[in-house]
Amino acid sequence: MHTEDLNARENIVRESLCIYREFVRSGGQYQDLAEPHMLRLSIMLADFSFAHSYLEASVFVEENCDRILKKKKGVYKEFEEHLFHLNRASKYSGVLYFVKALKSSGGDESGKVARFGGGNKVIKPMIDVMKKHLFKHHKEIDQAIKDAEMVRDKMIAHSDADAFSPCLEEGDDVSYSMNDLTIHVTDDMVEILKTVSYVFTFILSDMMEYIRLNSTKGNNSYNNAL
Repeated sequence: MHTEDLNARENIVRESLCIYREFVRSGGQYQDLAEPHMLRLSIMLADFSFAHSYLEASVFVEENCDRILKKKKGVYKEFEEHLFHLNRASKYSGVLYFVKALKSSGGDESGKVARFGGGNKVIKPMIDVMKKHLFKHHKEIDQAIKDAEMVRDKMIAHSDADAFSPCLEEGDDVSYSMNDLTIHVTDDMVEILKTVSYVFTFILSDMMEYIRLNSTKGNNSYNNAL
């Protein structure tokens, strides 16, 4: 990794810790970055790790499906449908895991429980930090996130969207079949979300390691020194 990349990573981690620290201090009785926030960070890390893996699988299928089928058509033709569904399933799994982390609950500001993810107050500000230090195409990233949230909303509120189409069966029974939502998920969007997820796996890992090391020292200096 280049020196400028390492410096950007350190800056992103430092600023992200500050964001998360202020979020933690703003409500609840757990006003330091030790337990149980390590649990929440580990869940966020898992979400972004899954998102990146699924989106990476989708990109691989997108880039290699035609090559495989054309060169080995006699052998691989039977897998064409499976590759289509693998691409579709991995794409949506990645998008939904990304939005799951993005929309993590902020919790009760005045309650006694620990406040965890806080999508709008933690994750999105962290993405802004990443854009400042690492990424150039800010508008494209913002659009990819907006589209990801839209896809998630369509899949949840399917009765009000075009994610499902009603069709009549014999006996006047009604069944529902899912439309192909890939029209809402462009290849560029998948690539952007994959990259952001990938960066998150490093940043969250570094944050957790920083908290763990300082917690084992038996002090909360990291809460005050950032």
